Amino acid sequence: MSNLGYEAGGPGSCKGDSGGPIVKYIDIEDRYVLVGIVQGGVEACGHPDYPGIFVRVGHPEVLAFIQNATGLGPGEEITTTTSTTPTTPFDPCQSLVCGGNARCIGRGRAAICECRSGFDGDPYAGCKIADPCIPSPCGTNSRCIARNNVATCRCQSGYRGDPFTRCSRKIRKYV
Repeated sequence: MSNLGYEAGGPGSCKGDSGGPIVKYIDIEDRYVLVGIVQGGVEACGHPDYPGIFVRVGHPEVLAFIQNATGLGPGEEITTTTSTTPTTPFDPCQSLVCGGNARCIGRGRAAICECRSGFDGDPYAGCKIADPCIPSPCGTNSRCIARNNVATCRCQSGYRGDPFTRCSRKIRKYV
């Protein structure tokens, strides 16, 4: 068994890909050779923290299973033909379920989830409304108040000034 994937994420196996082939192109022979089979994938297709799980076909038990299932002996090849029937375009988001307030974005054969605009968090588990006060847009001695997803700054009690830059203590004059 092997785990494969790009460190930064990208194309990888997804939920529902189990049993699919991993092939290697041999340029000098102009042919593809089966080198592995997808054992499993997760819903987070192509996510950097979730590499695909594959089985190498060189393992004797795997080879015996393939030979038994196909009726082929060692070294025999399967000949394939190209179909002229139009196929439905591949949709990498078809098998990926994103968390709440997130959307799936297809990138080639890989798919990722990202939080919708105005939301942040883990797009695979669920995104929450972004807090406009993190980081605080307010100045010194002021506080941020979030209303309708908009940050409003107010000077703290006993202070005055521009709450977006700096609030200073009120000075009382005694007459």
